[in-house]
Amino acid sequence: MHFKIGGPFEISLDDNCCIPDSLSEFWKRVDRRYDGLSQAKGCYVFAVKTSGRGGYYPWYVGKTNNQTFYNECFKPHQRVHYGKALNQYDKARAFLYLIPQMTKTGYFSKASSGQAIDFVETYLIGLGLRANRQLRNKKDTKLYREVILPGFLNSGRGKHGLAANELKKTFYL
Repeated sequence: MHFKIGGPFEISLDDNCCIPDSLSEFWKRVDRRYDGLSQAKGCYVFAVKTSGRGGYYPWYVGKTNNQTFYNECFKPHQRVHYGKALNQYDKARAFLYLIPQMTKTGYFSKASSGQAIDFVETYLIGLGLRANRQLRNKKDTKLYREVILPGFLNSGRGKHGLAANELKKTFYL
């Protein structure tokens, strides 16, 4: 159960800083970089980059189920999330990471969503919430948002005690 990480692929925005209806050029660029990636299945991350921030800021994590990236990533539901994320900024650039599941022989998997894709999506949602508490995902976020584990999850940056500090060292954090 191997995955490959592709991107970040910049999404050209229109004059209103919105994602345009036609994304044919976007998908051509994706497939030029990784032949056939648009027709693969796996997980994806919508991220924003601003001039004031050095890196990319995750705003939405998704997965393909029975659809390909081409058919899944820009459905109306996702566009709403992307638009709300972009509205948080005066000036921002939009990007998409595509994380396809690979076959054992090194090709992009075309199989329907399975346990591995579900797991990777949930894992990426957890990482996304760690980087951005305003992550647009609702599914699989309740526990990530509510559970408090001192020194690890939702406990702030204060002192958490010797045991928590030692456990963090145990996990190389």
